Amino acid sequence: MVDYASLSIILTGIGIIGAITYYSFQIRNQNRIREAQMLIQIWQKFSDPDFLARYMEIRSREWSDYEEYKEKYSYEVDPENYVQSLSVGTTLSGVGVLVGRKFIDPRYVDDLMSTVVLNYWEKQKPVIYAMREEASLFSGGESNPQIGEWIELLYNEVKSIAKKQHPERLQ
Repeated sequence: MVDYASLSIILTGIGIIGAITYYSFQIRNQNRIREAQMLIQIWQKFSDPDFLARYMEIRSREWSDYEEYKEKYSYEVDPENYVQSLSVGTTLSGVGVLVGRKFIDPRYVDDLMSTVVLNYWEKQKPVIYAMREEASLFSGGESNPQIGEWIELLYNEVKSIAKKQHPERLQ
């Protein structure tokens, strides 16, 4: 027969296990809610007409090499437009940090904004690589891989997901 002390210990243990289980579900739920809130805020930024106008302006640019790009679109030539387009890259970098640090599942980014991410990087990649090399002139000959690194990470994550979802379209 079980005495009251043993029964009390068993019930306390069951209560603790139940509390831990409940608390772990609550933490998981809170994390999902926070992630959803971040995604909503990011989506609001991506769907903002000003952001879309800046993104479309970048997409419409034409240049043959980095020197021509600088002649047409550098800060010295058109400071206002340069800052406007820099904000698109900065926004994408921020999303890249969130994905890279595992605050946001990259599948959600793919679902909501893959076209923007893929098109932006494919358009700007030659410029960003050239900027990395140009930065080496000022840093003792070393390339500066930090320029655009989070956008590149974001692109690679989204591209990988897109290839799995649409292998017939993306090679």
